[in-house]
Amino acid sequence: MLKENLEEEYFFSALTRLSLRDVKEISTPGAAGVYYDSDKRIELLVNSHSVITHELMHFFDFNINNSTDNNIYLCNDKYYSKTAVLELSLKEQQTCHTYSVGNNFIVESGAEVNSNRYSNGAIDAYIDAVEVYNALAYIYGEEFMESVYFSKDGDYQLFKKLTQYITPEEYVKFLDSASVFTNIGAEYDVNNSKVVAETLVTLYERTIGGNWYEDKEFL
Repeated sequence: MLKENLEEEYFFSALTRLSLRDVKEISTPGAAGVYYDSDKRIELLVNSHSVITHELMHFFDFNINNSTDNNIYLCNDKYYSKTAVLELSLKEQQTCHTYSVGNNFIVESGAEVNSNRYSNGAIDAYIDAVEVYNALAYIYGEEFMESVYFSKDGDYQLFKKLTQYITPEEYVKFLDSASVFTNIGAEYDVNNSKVVAETLVTLYERTIGGNWYEDKEFL
């Protein structure tokens, strides 16, 4: 999936600017490392293999291709990715507004899962978000979720897939609730957990069918 999405000239240009540096203080409270795409810089408060591979996966995510933003747009009652919006006429583009903002859930849980898959990084952060990511991978396949993470319009791919089974409004509520699991130091919110669990059950029932409560792997 990495190779399929790779735009070599763009990626290697970004790679020449990539730097890693140890720091004693970090801009995001509670974080062990931070990737800054503006200058392709990784700052490490904890210089461990799992932290380095997680932040490097953010670099891959942002630079494997010339990514557009991951927002979803509503134009004349139809939903579009940014790539598709740019193909519309200027008159059509003027009808567009942002329906859903690119979500941190995929960014962080995908980095953790794929750093483990490709670089043997330990899954030791964003555990709840990773469980949700893995539940979606169980329902729709690991290859699909890899495409969601690495492709230009991944959020839109996930939106199109899930809204075959739930409404766009339910999708946004689900993703917003799942994104809370990536907020470092956020207080546990039973309402977010309830939304996520009920949506996953709904997706399972409408996609796979059968008794989800008898599926031990899904549970």
